[in-house]
Amino acid sequence: MLSLGISETTTYCFTDPRLIDNLHLSSDDIRRRFVCLLNPLTKKQGVIRTLLLPGLLKRVKKDIESQQSAVRLFEIGTVFHPVNERSKPQEIIHISGVLTDSRQSEDPVLYDPAYTIDISDTQKVVERLLDELRVSEEINGEIEFVHPAQEGVENFCNPDYALLVFAGGTFLGSIGKIDPEILRSFSIKNEVCYFDLNFDAICELKTGVSRFSLLPVRPSARRDISLVVDQNVTEGQLLATIQNSREELIRSAEILDVFQGNMIDKGIKSVSVSITYRSFTKALTEKIVENVHTKIVKLLTDKFGSSFRDA
Repeated sequence: MLSLGISETTTYCFTDPRLIDNLHLSSDDIRRRFVCLLNPLTKKQGVIRTLLLPGLLKRVKKDIESQQSAVRLFEIGTVFHPVNERSKPQEIIHISGVLTDSRQSEDPVLYDPAYTIDISDTQKVVERLLDELRVSEEINGEIEFVHPAQEGVENFCNPDYALLVFAGGTFLGSIGKIDPEILRSFSIKNEVCYFDLNFDAICELKTGVSRFSLLPVRPSARRDISLVVDQNVTEGQLLATIQNSREELIRSAEILDVFQGNMIDKGIKSVSVSITYRSFTKALTEKIVENVHTKIVKLLTDKFGSSFRDA
């Protein structure tokens, strides 16, 4: 999750039941049944939470008030559902997250322009999470994101932007865009997308085989290049082209500098890129590195019409 630019947070287990009212859950929803505290510290901490989402939305409000334009948070925590008066409540571990407004890729905001978050971004986060947890489609069945029937839509979710997550028929949770009216009740003006997954259910799924790569024993070689491109070409596009080139020796690529100003023509910009090359089987010679580097330069030139010079 951290590699996607989503920060982990922790919220209180004790909460205010009125926050659940703000989500407009139906009267028969099990999440409206609370475990009440006999001696709460305050009235606003009188019950134990049945959802992680209210706490996350309160955190979103605070971050936006602190001038954070793009808030991306997740929490792994326990929710509690009462069984009966004489039994301990059922404890279920969930993983939930919220993403607001300005969307950023895995790279820093320098590499891509900001634009409004949508449900597809949330879906990609869940897909990446399941992939990193090695949830195998071959073993568990297809991972599906299904638009629910009307009765399956969460009351706090915009029905046009709602998906249920399944792995081979096992229900894992839901993702979607929170309804603006719900957000107003939390004093949030920004658009917010969310995901809420049953982490215990995910952990019960069978996982694929772990694969490991050898630790590098050969030294790497680094080449820096500067290029002049159209101002509409994003730095993220350049990095993606390099990383998707299928050159086996490329280990990483990063942006060093971006310049626009009076020293270069209007409508273009100068971008400096650093590429690291390494082989796991042999030491790299100057000739090997230059051959691969020349291919990358030609690839970027052909695709973006750029002009290059060695930095």
